[in-house]
Amino acid sequence: MTLNSTLSTQQLELAKPTSLGYLSPQNQNPDSIGQKCIEKLLGPPKRLNDKMRLGKESELIVYNLLTKAGYDVRIEAPCDYDLTVHHLHHIDRIQIKTMRLDGYAQLGKTSKRSAGNLHTKYHSLAFDYLAAVDRTDGSVYLIPAGLCVDPDNPTELKGAVKVPRFTQYKIK
Repeated sequence: MTLNSTLSTQQLELAKPTSLGYLSPQNQNPDSIGQKCIEKLLGPPKRLNDKMRLGKESELIVYNLLTKAGYDVRIEAPCDYDLTVHHLHHIDRIQIKTMRLDGYAQLGKTSKRSAGNLHTKYHSLAFDYLAAVDRTDGSVYLIPAGLCVDPDNPTELKGAVKVPRFTQYKIK
């Protein structure tokens, strides 16, 4: 089988190594590396408030930890959990929260309303695990949601959980 000359020429052009001079370390000055370079390529970042930024960082910490451990982890949105871990015959749903400096993880969810923010509790079956991330050292606690149920109302989870009492669930 032979290729016509035009197609053959195009394939030879595609097979040639390309020069990515703009990525070469010799062509970069120190000012073009880092945040300035990122903003040059992607534009300025969306400015998040500290609470949103901490939440995103915690989600990435848990995602990376579970992925490095070999789990099939997927980001889910919008729902009452942040990640799912897919197993052969079932799926675990994980809600991720950043611990406050006093060791508590708030389990409520906030939604914006015209009359102000609405704070509600999670249903007791909304997710399978709470992954609480300690913002001081990046440690992660993977706590079964059943341990977070409100004893006064078994259909809801507590509004907050004191995480350090769950030391046996610390995974990093």
